[in-house]
Amino acid sequence: HDLILAVNMSTSLGLESILTPEEMVSSNVKEKSAKIAFLEKIIKHVEGRLHIAVDVRAKKIVAGLEPDKTSRFLQLLAVAATANPRDNARSTEVEEEDAQDV
Repeated sequence: HDLILAVNMSTSLGLESILTPEEMVSSNVKEKSAKIAFLEKIIKHVEGRLHIAVDVRAKKIVAGLEPDKTSRFLQLLAVAATANPRDNARSTEVEEEDAQDV
């Protein structure tokens, strides 16, 4: 939780748009169900920013299982945090234009 919020504070990840003010405070996200709900929102946000499916489950992260997938998710979080959302939109538009030309 703290790592994700630190990344958000120093980048343009934009978690303020998907998290409640309560979820932005780590002491409010202590129970397992709250951690899972928090991570599910973050995973969906990363997927939306990168236009990909992230192969990870919040329950597995909370349980400490599948460290390889968790590591990959954290790498994708970093990519999503440093990617310009406008660039993502432009690249999607270009891909759609290219697809129409075919």
